[in-house]
Amino acid sequence: MTERPLPTTPNPGAEPAPTRSRGYSLLLQTRNLGVAVLLVVIIIASSLSSPVFLTLENVQSLVAVFFIELALVTMAQALVIMVRGIDLSVGGTIALTVISVGFFNKAQHLDIWTATFLGLLVGTGCGLLNGLLITQMRTPPIIVTLGSGIMFAGISLGISGGKPYSGFPAEYQWIGQGFLGPLPVQFVILIVIAVIGQLILVKTRWGRWVYACGGNPVAARFSGIPLNRVLLTIYTLSGFLCAVAAIIMSARFNSAKSTFGGGVELTSITAALLGGVAITGGEGSVAGALLGMLTIAILQNGMTLAGYRIVVQQTLIAVLLVILVLIEKFMRERRIS
Repeated sequence: MTERPLPTTPNPGAEPAPTRSRGYSLLLQTRNLGVAVLLVVIIIASSLSSPVFLTLENVQSLVAVFFIELALVTMAQALVIMVRGIDLSVGGTIALTVISVGFFNKAQHLDIWTATFLGLLVGTGCGLLNGLLITQMRTPPIIVTLGSGIMFAGISLGISGGKPYSGFPAEYQWIGQGFLGPLPVQFVILIVIAVIGQLILVKTRWGRWVYACGGNPVAARFSGIPLNRVLLTIYTLSGFLCAVAAIIMSARFNSAKSTFGGGVELTSITAALLGGVAITGGEGSVAGALLGMLTIAILQNGMTLAGYRIVVQQTLIAVLLVILVLIEKFMRERRIS
């Protein structure tokens, strides 16, 4: 199915693009200020609850263990939410990517870089499949990505038989464990991707298309913006970013398991919303999403040092997600056209 050509001038009967009122902007600024205050409170509370929190070793652990991979997934989730979508397949994409790398390297005896490249293709293909189903089959994103995520996880389990691949070459482990000067390699990868993503969003026509498609898809379509092409690109990028996160994760653990990626859906959605991405689309930034993820990462790190179990951490994140959605609903209702 091809996208039908549309006039380049707006349809007078089409719904007008949403406008931002002063009241809405004030509420948005208040929420951003609230996130900054929350981050400071979490840092103070964590440092008081554990003398280890502010040590260099814990900061390195925070970056490597709690932040990098989830930050990449949060960037993917933020882009999808900006165009009024959602990606519940991120965990399955991570699992299938790491298992693909292990399968090609260990079972098929391909060199590690060829296996890594094929793993990136698999993960990117997962996102492309989601995009095709959503744009060409007109299927709701929540249904497509929920089903595909389960399918990807099932395929990874079937390929591996539930057993991990391990013992990757040292040059592969360097991606997740090495340093470039004082900086971890995976941190450098994250910064490069984040800077490129932010610049594309704010400096290019394609970035303006993303905000237009999320803000008002009907008006965007009638303005001549290739809505389906934008959505397809966004979901493909989501798959690629999840694949990069998966490779960093497997390199850091020197292992590939079909359980990798479990639970990242809840955390990435919460972090994206916390960072200012609107659940209704059309708003947000890469920098904001990373700030939201940093807040979640510091919260998880602090709770881990304080002895809280993972189930308590996940419950708190779920409660935070509900609160953020309610705040977003309140802000939307207060919007003045």
